[in-house]
Amino acid sequence: LESRGWISVTGREVTVIPVQERYKEMTRPGRVRKTIKTDLDQVFFLMGLIFDKKNLKTELSHGTLKLRRSVPDILEWFATTSDDQELRLVAHNAALLLKQYQDELKAAQANKSEQLELFDLEELA
Repeated sequence: LESRGWISVTGREVTVIPVQERYKEMTRPGRVRKTIKTDLDQVFFLMGLIFDKKNLKTELSHGTLKLRRSVPDILEWFATTSDDQELRLVAHNAALLLKQYQDELKAAQANKSEQLELFDLEELA
């Protein structure tokens, strides 16, 4: 866990690295988004965007971050179980924006499929 940057160990003391610090590490110059692969890192990245007041949908639309399926569930878990009220709110907002983004993507894909079907029908007529 320490090698992933999630915790810090000093003697017998274990400290959890805050979301904002993990986000800063993930977004430092020269760091490529494609390397943010673990579920928890992706969750921290999305929550960091909210903390940093960045546009989550815009960041996701770049296509440089392939989200794992468990990310929405982990965000919801943070939103309901975190002891930190601010972290709960940030996780809730990130989950909400992620759901909106995914719904918009599905709608766009459905619309594209519909248009292709119409095109194929026109071609057959």
